Parts: sequence; structure tokens; C-alpha cells
Amino acid sequence: MANNTGVKTGGRQKGTPNKATQTVLEILNRYNHDPIVALIKIAQDKSNDVGLRAKVNNDLASFIYPKRKSLEVKDDSKPVHHNYLIINNGELEAERARKAKLAKLKDNHTIDV
Repeated sequence: MANNTGVKTGGRQKGTPNKATQTVLEILNRYNHDPIVALIKIAQDKSNDVGLRAKVNNDLASFIYPKRKSLEVKDDSKPVHHNYLIINNGELEAERARKAKLAKLKDNHTIDV
């Protein structure tokens, strides 16, 4: 049964490395080897291939900068349709005159509802 209380019971204490990690750390300490320092030396050695140096720098950057994850964008909205009326200059002038005439009639006459 799952523990839904948020209180940790049993298992390792928080921050305690697992057995495999602990073993690797002990071996690295025994040989006084720091893999991060070794990677930095490879990245800074100009005699190494540029591709290798770029790969090492990329690997080192992953310790500092978060990796970006792709984001799926869902759009469940309905498509918007636009209708356009294409008219020539003569039709445009006629439409403006019609609207001006309607506005003038509207200003001169009031309609009681």
C-alpha cells in the first residue's frame, strides 16, 4: 500500500548514496582521480581533436545548464476562418459614397422604436 502521508518511512536516509555510487567514489578516491578535472584537461588541450573537445565541453555543460525538453503544444480550439472581399478602386469609392450617404440619412432622421 502506498504511503500518501508525505512522511518517509524505511529505506536509506536522504542524501545517502546507493551502493554502486559509493563503490565508484571509493575507487576514484583510491586512485586520486577526479573525472571532471580529467574532462577539463581534455577540453583545454589544444592538441586534441576539435570534435572531441566540443563533445567534452558539451558533457561538462550538462552539469551546469539544464537540458531543454521539447514541448508539445495542443490547440483544441476551432480553426478561425477569415473572409476577405477584394474590390477595385471604383468599387471602393462607390462603397465609401454609399456609407457616407447612409450616415447622412441616419443623422437627418431618427427612428423611434
